[in-house]
Amino acid sequence: ADPFLWRHEGRLWLFVEEFEYPEQLGRLVAMELDDDLRPGPVRPVLPLREHASYPYLFEHDGRLCMLPETCALGALDLYVCELFPDRWRRVRRLLEGVDAVDSVLFERDGWWWLLTNAKPLGAEGGRSLALYRMRDPESGPLELHPVNAQGVFADRDHGYGRGAGSLFLDPDGPLRVLQKNDNYYGQAVEVRRIMALSEADYRDEAVDPDHPLAALATLVSPHHISLHGDAVAFDLRDRLGFVSGLPWIGR
Repeated sequence: ADPFLWRHEGRLWLFVEEFEYPEQLGRLVAMELDDDLRPGPVRPVLPLREHASYPYLFEHDGRLCMLPETCALGALDLYVCELFPDRWRRVRRLLEGVDAVDSVLFERDGWWWLLTNAKPLGAEGGRSLALYRMRDPESGPLELHPVNAQGVFADRDHGYGRGAGSLFLDPDGPLRVLQKNDNYYGQAVEVRRIMALSEADYRDEAVDPDHPLAALATLVSPHHISLHGDAVAFDLRDRLGFVSGLPWIGR
């Protein structure tokens, strides 16, 4: 589940959660993909004792960083890659005492923005949209955004509103994919454009269904979708027929 792609020294890699059903535990692994997108050997990444998933990847100051979901720890940690693909060092605990899932961290207008779904550890009810900003993801102090007090998605069930893949940029601004689960987990995803992002304001809106990214998400996955260069990765709750011919993506 939760596949993310990264190209390193010209080679394409897949980072993903591998779920061990006997232990009911997810761990993070990486696999190199060949030119035909066939996976190579599985290499464990971040061998934590607790459940880990959603290995969100990004670059900061020329270094590859990972922001995995580790809600079982009651914390959200930032890691930096020391030896690709499987040696990582924790550089910062961004949030503690929280149940935070499926987070993304991205730069916009000189600020780094942390967008997640969270609630206090042990609290009743659903998680809600949580937004923070900082000047430097590895060291800058976090500023709480006022949208957190609105409880967006807190009244929804089945993981509605949590992240569902990469954060995308097109000429009109940032796009995020979120889970839209009215009846069960993994039911659908929705692509939303971030219309306002400032110290005092946050607002996003669903894009038109025929937007290329929304059309792709509808076509291939009800749970998660990510892109890197000319490759797309997605996961499924159940089986889906072979998908091909996506001219706006490539492969």
